[in-house]
Amino acid sequence: MKKLMFLILGVMLALPACKHKKNAEKHKTEAVRTQTSVKKTVTATKTPKPFITNRYPKRPVVLHGMANLGLSKQDRLVMEMLGSAAKGHKALGAILAMGDDGNRLLKKALRWTNPNGRTQAAIIASKIKHPDTEVLALMTQNLLRDPDPDCRAQIAATFVNIRYRPACLSLLKMLENDPHPMARANAAWALGAMRYQRAVLSLISALNNKATWVRLRAASALKKLANPKAIKALRTHIKIEKNVLVKKRLKQALAACMRHR
Repeated sequence: MKKLMFLILGVMLALPACKHKKNAEKHKTEAVRTQTSVKKTVTATKTPKPFITNRYPKRPVVLHGMANLGLSKQDRLVMEMLGSAAKGHKALGAILAMGDDGNRLLKKALRWTNPNGRTQAAIIASKIKHPDTEVLALMTQNLLRDPDPDCRAQIAATFVNIRYRPACLSLLKMLENDPHPMARANAAWALGAMRYQRAVLSLISALNNKATWVRLRAASALKKLANPKAIKALRTHIKIEKNVLVKKRLKQALAACMRHR
């Protein structure tokens, strides 16, 4: 009888201990789940890295804020116009009125952190009859090293009017390597406008680009170059090209090449 009583007493004492152990394990599991969810939340809220600026260009130009450009009050007013896409015509008038001093301001604008300012500076330089060679040299650097893809594309388009031959090699590298389709398209456009014959093979390669604009500009450039070396490639691409406008331009390019054979 005594043995039975001791056995019942032992079971009664063991039950609270087991319950306490289960509760402790439950709290531990909930704590682990909470920590995991917090880690997931922190990971999800991390700022994503920008795509183009991390991969291209590898060595972007050094840009400066307006406070570090050494501007006078008058310069600041003109720079604010350059920074606004809607005030480009006013900025053009102001820089033309400055004479040679306007080139000094354009050089600073091409190293400004504001992408609109850099683009407007290049456009204004293309509208000046005799742009400063230092301004053109900075624009040529920006073709390959400006961190903004739209700036690179717009600057490439300005060389259609400027026709600055030292920029041809940079335009050729842009056509071959720039990840932005419009930059490549405008590079092909400028190379065709300057009749840069060394670009023939790169332009032929650009006919395989997925972007319609790149293929169209490449075909237009080959039409202007009229180089017989492109005849075979043009015939091939006329057969496989699906876009009507591009195919039409390819036929025109082929006819121009045939005339100069």
